Amino acid sequence: METLDRGTPRPILLVDDEPGLLDATRRRLEHALPGVDLLPFLDANEALRETENRLLGLAILDVDMPSMTGLELAEALHARWPELPILFLTGTTRESATEDLERLGVVGWLQKPVRGQVLIDAVRAHVLCD
Repeated sequence: METLDRGTPRPILLVDDEPGLLDATRRRLEHALPGVDLLPFLDANEALRETENRLLGLAILDVDMPSMTGLELAEALHARWPELPILFLTGTTRESATEDLERLGVVGWLQKPVRGQVLIDAVRAHVLCD
């Protein structure tokens, strides 16, 4: 079993409006990082409400979602926790984003479908631990 080797990882927020992709991402992370608390949500507004009082270690967000985009969610999360790293896992190209991604804490932009090891390496590189 591999660990993050940096203490106890904080929970990882996963938000994707596609149930199959959300479940696949969750399963990959559960398998590769046993013991890490994963908070999966299909809806960005629900994710924002349900994590209001949670200290997070990483947010993995889809960009194109119906009620609130990943960029809008990133901005709301950044307002709460400026140090929170955000990783976009999306089918959208980076060039289509007009926001200043670094300002929002975006540390990576992975194209779907992403290989499992690429995702795991990105999570290990950026998740915050206590």
